[in-house]
Amino acid sequence: EDQPQTNGVWFCTALLANGVLAHLASIQLITTSHDQGWTTDIPGTTSFSWFEIGIFQPDEVNSGNHLPWHRSHTNLVAQENFEIRHGELFTRDNVAFWGNARAGKVVAVRACAQKRFWSNTGQHAEIRAWSWFRPRV
Repeated sequence: EDQPQTNGVWFCTALLANGVLAHLASIQLITTSHDQGWTTDIPGTTSFSWFEIGIFQPDEVNSGNHLPWHRSHTNLVAQENFEIRHGELFTRDNVAFWGNARAGKVVAVRACAQKRFWSNTGQHAEIRAWSWFRPRV
């Protein structure tokens, strides 16, 4: 089976600070993207281009080491037009995702495609963050 092809990290956030981490309730990746626009598989099958997200030390991101990436979402299959796609909502009870979160780390995003010559083209991306609200009385 082919190994996933990646173009490396698409982007990273600024360094996470203790104050930000303490109040984060969840994050979600949203992309405007598409795959290569064709498929040799049966239309309507599983997408073979997707986005992954993770929390790492800045120097780990492009190190080539095996890192705990988490699949956010896929593209529509055989779509040549850009589409807005909303990824998984990573809430704080997702220990696999948030267990690595510490001040001084970054949230990194990468685009993946399953086979050689397939693509995952991104036009725009954002990471939405929800925080806990604690009113002062």
